[in-house]
Amino acid sequence: MTQYIFRPQKRAVAKDAHESVAFNSEDGQDETTRLYLKLYIKAGLPCMNLLRMTTVPILEQLYLEERLLRSSTENWCIINHGTSLPTIVMGISGRPSELVELKSVLRYQIPVIRRFSGGGTVIIDNVTLFVSLICNKNAISGCKIVLCCYQN
Repeated sequence: MTQYIFRPQKRAVAKDAHESVAFNSEDGQDETTRLYLKLYIKAGLPCMNLLRMTTVPILEQLYLEERLLRSSTENWCIINHGTSLPTIVMGISGRPSELVELKSVLRYQIPVIRRFSGGGTVIIDNVTLFVSLICNKNAISGCKIVLCCYQN
């Protein structure tokens, strides 16, 4: 099974999908962590950048993910706890007339957005936990992903 060492990321800056994305590493990372990171990289083990966010609007998160997918060669795990507004998110090929109650959406002014990837239509809100993995193909071959649920 593939092992990862996670590099925490302090913040992400991306105003839209066309701007560059800047990441700052966690301040105060101790010397032992840096040493282990160097050893893992030297041993050829893939690294995973870990970015934690809270209530980032889903549209901003999708812009960030698309920018990383198109411009970064690194592996990313993005975790976002909730979004600021209840929103309907559709896959790239979904048809609103078939998947969304348009009258209700208009009456309650619920945002509907289309993500750049496939997948079903989902309703998200402030209790949704988003976990996105953006990885190189060679970094995940033979990797098993185990999902577990937890409560704060």
